[in-house]
Formats: sequence, structure tokens, C-alpha cells
Amino acid sequence: IVYKLVPGLFQKEMERRQHFYASRPGQAATATPEQRGEDTERIIFSPEDVISFSLEYADVTDTDSISSKSSDSNEPPPNSASTRRYLQCPAVVNISHLKKFLSKKFDVDSSQFAIDILYKKVPLPDYYTLMDIAYIYNW
Repeated sequence: IVYKLVPGLFQKEMERRQHFYASRPGQAATATPEQRGEDTERIIFSPEDVISFSLEYADVTDTDSISSKSSDSNEPPPNSASTRRYLQCPAVVNISHLKKFLSKKFDVDSSQFAIDILYKKVPLPDYYTLMDIAYIYNW
């Protein structure tokens, strides 16, 4: 939990461990990869990380369209290539920024239409960041 709360702490700790075991090869042989500071399975995100994701248009009147958007399926739904957009954003970008981006990009009149961003049919709150979503939904 501390690694998630203090920015950069995880990376600095791993560097310290690598430096420590580099000067002590005898102890490094008996240490686990995590103890040696090797990044075995990264589950810690930092605000500097870049997150790649895709967005797809889902028609509100077509419930099959929304339910077929699951990223677990290896087979894309028909005509999904034309509505899917790939983005790379910093981990600290929040949903409200993405909504504003989409509104400006596609010239959506916010007085007539609302933009909702869903993850597997669940609307995401505006204050969630991409880092929050990665932790909550365990991409």
C-alpha cells in the first residue's frame, strides 16, 4: 500500500536493492528476484506511466452493442474497426479529461448529448484516473 501512496518509492527501492546486491554477489545468489530488486511482476503503477487503451462507440439504443464490447473476447464484433480508437495517455488522466477530449474531437454538442465512458457496461465516474481504473479492474 505504501508503494501506491508514495510516488516513485517502488522504483527507488528496487534501485537500492540492485545496488546493494551488486556489491554483494554472495548474498545475491541466495536472494529471491524481488529481494535483488528485479522487476518480476509489476503491479505498481506510477503517475509517470503511460497507459494504452482503446475506446469504442456504443449506441445506447443497441444493448447488444454495449454487451459485446468486452475486451475478454478474442473475436472482434462486426464493424468494430471503424469505431475503435486507440490512445496512449499518462496514468493520471481522468475520465472527465477523456470526455472533454472526445467532445472536442468529434464536435459533440454537450447541451444536446452526454458522453459516458463505460468499462464492461459499468459507467466510470469522472474523477477516476486511468491508474485508478487499472487498479480497480485489474487490466
